[in-house]
Amino acid sequence: MLLEVKQLTKHFPIKKETLFAKGGRFHVAVDGVDLTVREGETLGLVGESGSGKSTLARMILRLMEPTRGEVYFKGVNLLKLPEKEMRTMRRKLQVIFQDPYASLNPRMSILDIVGEPLVIHGVLSRQERKDQVAEMLKRVGLNTDILSRYPHEFSGGQRQRIGIARAIILKPELVVADEPVSALDVSVQSQVMELLSDLRESYHLSYLFIAHDLSLVESFADRVAVMYMGKIVELAKSSVLYKNPLHPYTRKLLSAVPIPDPRRRGERHRFHQGDLFIPYCAHHETDSPHLVEVAAEHYVSCHLRPRERA
Repeated sequence: MLLEVKQLTKHFPIKKETLFAKGGRFHVAVDGVDLTVREGETLGLVGESGSGKSTLARMILRLMEPTRGEVYFKGVNLLKLPEKEMRTMRRKLQVIFQDPYASLNPRMSILDIVGEPLVIHGVLSRQERKDQVAEMLKRVGLNTDILSRYPHEFSGGQRQRIGIARAIILKPELVVADEPVSALDVSVQSQVMELLSDLRESYHLSYLFIAHDLSLVESFADRVAVMYMGKIVELAKSSVLYKNPLHPYTRKLLSAVPIPDPRRRGERHRFHQGDLFIPYCAHHETDSPHLVEVAAEHYVSCHLRPRERA
């Protein structure tokens, strides 16, 4: 297993007293998540804004320390590594950020931005770094004459290609892509998705691909995990999840995907917190926080109790 996450949890303290939150309380952003990514696999992680996806990603990369839980990369517990060893491990773990306008330092040239990981890890001489940066820029569809230019001179799509080049230049094994196309125009999104797919094949990458739009990951991801209120509520192969969603929240997300046919109207599913009707869960403890395997590699959360409709 390339990546294994066990009971990862993050609490944020609520510092100010309000009508609904007294002092000493905390907000549970991620609540006991178990997750795996296999070598060569793309795992899609989907859910609405605020569901905990980005917080989970930051904890996996140790950009944020968890409240509790474990993160194993190729059998090594990342959360127990000292800073020096974690820096070495980061060569194998890279990230593509959501906002191409905020993720690139405006005071650095493109050569310095893309080549920064090589500098940090002490790889190659300056000329060798320049050659490798130029080669990587070509690989992501950019001209090599932009090395001395700065981020403000480029469009959003071009900036995201620069960010992708920076993430891939160390040839990592796992790339965490945190909604990498959500800030881009629709016309550019498909081009960037195609680029990510090509890079996956060329460099044998594994992706943890985060998105709030299920249509983006349908053909891109091998498996899809659906996240709601800090928990994984359904996990299955992409082909299975889209044909047979079992959790009410998954059905709600799928019903919200636009249908490119003006003569058809998608069926809207209403979902209420705590409303759970999954026949497969009738034989399992509904208080269990773990996912239940209801079919081959198809897991559903049964931890929410049903409640009567209003």
